Amino acid sequence: TYDELAKLTEGYSGRDIANICKEAIMKMLRRANPKITEILNKVKDLSELEKITYKVAPITKQELLEAAKKVKPATTKQDVEKYSKLFKG
Repeated sequence: TYDELAKLTEGYSGRDIANICKEAIMKMLRRANPKITEILNKVKDLSELEKITYKVAPITKQELLEAAKKVKPATTKQDVEKYSKLFKG
């Protein structure tokens, strides 16, 4: 189940979750394309990126969990409490 992921992302914003997804995608791309860093380092112009064929694979639960541990929320729990108090009264 994804209960662990839900616990790790409690209080995260939509933007934070999007960043986790992007990080998980990068992890998958590195796994599916072991030489991707070497290839990208040779790219001199962004238009060259369109010519590269990338392999894709399903994102694993482990990749999502690792990404969630790496990406920190933009807003802390203390920030949320502070703003909640501010707007309540």
